[in-house]
Amino acid sequence: MTASAEVPESQRLLIDLCLSHLVMFHWRTPGTMLISRRGIGAILDELDARGIRILGLEGFELDGNVIHPRIDLIYDADRLPGFPSPQDFIATWPPDVWIDVTIELGCGWRAEPVG
Repeated sequence: MTASAEVPESQRLLIDLCLSHLVMFHWRTPGTMLISRRGIGAILDELDARGIRILGLEGFELDGNVIHPRIDLIYDADRLPGFPSPQDFIATWPPDVWIDVTIELGCGWRAEPVG
């Protein structure tokens, strides 16, 4: 099995969007993909434009190869239904935070070219 075959569809989409929008990201394994806070707005806007629901966002700090979770930086769409948007929620997060994005692709979703 090739490395690309092991990457979940949701992460493939996020990687494509990061590359398309020149947003830095950190990918270690299929379970570990973090996107730079400095450019995540473009990624969230693109997901929204495509009708892809953002289920959750979680902030982390990177210290070399060590990932430190920030339990104070968590967005859960089901727990904050009155909050305007994920973009508004993370607007106050520090710029040096890296963000794990959980999305819902939905039935019948297919990868499409980005750009």
